[in-house]
Amino acid sequence: MPAARDGAVAFAAWDDSEPWGPWTGNGTLRLPRVQPRQEGAYLATVHLSYLQGQVALELAVQKPPKVSLTPAPLVWAAPGEAPPELLCLVSNFYPAEGLKVEWELRGPDGSIREAEGHRWLSALHHHSDGSISLSGHLQPAPVTSAQHGARYACRVHHPSLPALGRSAEVTLEVAGRSGPSLEDGIGLFLSAFLVLGLLKVLCWAAVYLSASKKSEKEKSQ
Repeated sequence: MPAARDGAVAFAAWDDSEPWGPWTGNGTLRLPRVQPRQEGAYLATVHLSYLQGQVALELAVQKPPKVSLTPAPLVWAAPGEAPPELLCLVSNFYPAEGLKVEWELRGPDGSIREAEGHRWLSALHHHSDGSISLSGHLQPAPVTSAQHGARYACRVHHPSLPALGRSAEVTLEVAGRSGPSLEDGIGLFLSAFLVLGLLKVLCWAAVYLSASKKSEKEKSQ
């Protein structure tokens, strides 16, 4: 029997318009904010001089999860290579039973199919309020250039959510299809590095020539 939480209020009210009864009334327990750790059976007891009555109420708590997916917003990959590992964080839900994590690959044409790759779930992490978090992991299979613009989605099902569940998604960008490829990026970096070096050499040469001309002029005077 845990101690009452701070802020919980219990009170009773009854109709005593008839001095000798019978009387009717209600006993109330008001919780300021229900949390998963408050789940359980609540027992109300009424004491009178000639009898004692009890009634029990079972409180079941459900808390929907928050779902986020990383890395976001883009996943880069080259044709024939696997994108980086995807992490789906399912946080602050309750109870643990009934949770299901699915991975989908939504094609640019609107098709939806199960994502290929190695997947696993982390251990449960319990919070002080009684809620739970875990993470789902997916190591995607190698992609093709035709999958450019597809979306990886993590869909979570839980008794506290609607039938379709809750999902988070991230867009797949295949290098070479929009924007520069990985090789192009390396080439641009090297080109920029060479141009910067050339500019520094030209600047140094200009300063040296200017200093030389100034020195010759001073000597001639």
